[in-house]
Amino acid sequence: MAFVSEEKPDNDDLSEAIALISKEFNKTLSKLQAQR
Repeated sequence: MAFVSEEKPDNDDLSEAIALISKEFNKTLSKLQAQR
């Protein structure tokens, strides 16, 4: 992962943010599905 941040730090930050958001999204999604 190091070479990615050296070449494109913006992309690395972006993918990190996306990973965080999708993690939260999946958590919320599974909560909603459990309520059904």
